[in-house]
This record gives sequence, C-alpha cells and structure tokens, in this order.
Amino acid sequence: MSSSHLPKAELKELVGTLRKLPRFADCSDGDLEALAKTAALSAVPANWPLISEQTPADACYVIIDGEVEVRVDGKPVAQLSAGSVVGEIGLLESRLRNATVVSATRVTVLHLVAEAFHALISSHPAIRTALQGPTTSDTTS
Repeated sequence: MSSSHLPKAELKELVGTLRKLPRFADCSDGDLEALAKTAALSAVPANWPLISEQTPADACYVIIDGEVEVRVDGKPVAQLSAGSVVGEIGLLESRLRNATVVSATRVTVLHLVAEAFHALISSHPAIRTALQGPTTSDTTS
C-alpha cells in the first residue's frame, strides 16, 4: 500500500516514527511527509528476500521495524535494523546488487521504487543526505 493512501492520522504517525530515527534527524516534517507519501509501507515476513545479489537495482528500502541480514556470496556480513537503508547504492550508481538482503524477523519497510527514489532525492536534498547517510552499509546495494 502506498503510504500516500494512508489516512491522515496514520501518515502523521509514520512521519513521527521516521522523526525518531537518527538517520532523519536533519529532515523537516515536510521532507519526512514527502518520503512517507512517496514510498509504499509494507510488512514483510521473516526469511523473505528483499534484495538479491547480482540483480538490477530497482528499489531501496528504509527499515522501520525489525531486522534484516545482509549476505554476500551466501555468507552473513551484517545485521541491520530500524533506521537502516538498503538498496540505495545500486540506485545511485546504476549497478547490479552486490549483496542479498533477507528479513531476519518480520520487518516493516518503506519501499521506494527507482523512479520515486530519484524524484524524491532530486526535490528533497535532506532526504538524499539521509538516505545515503553514514549508517548506510556499502554492502547493501
């Protein structure tokens, strides 16, 4: 479900949740509302692949709740949780994924398809900075 279709109260709650994540500390409420409206809020069951290694970069994910495992050549290399972003490097650099990302638990994510991602980061520099922030792992493109 696209977050833009959320009722106002739920959209406000999602913006509040994003506000609490250190990655988005420098973003305005308007920036966070744009992110929330642009992305699709999704619940993903445990053991679900979000990203597969050596596939085209078509989306990125902001982890809202839960944990994911990053794997390279099938070996775990990182565990990421709320506030982490996965898949953005492949979008920014137009390259194949260099890792597989699988939900380790049930996760809630904001799913940004490539076109929406590029439009959002072009019009909201603070979101661009946040999405490629220092807590982003280079192994999750």
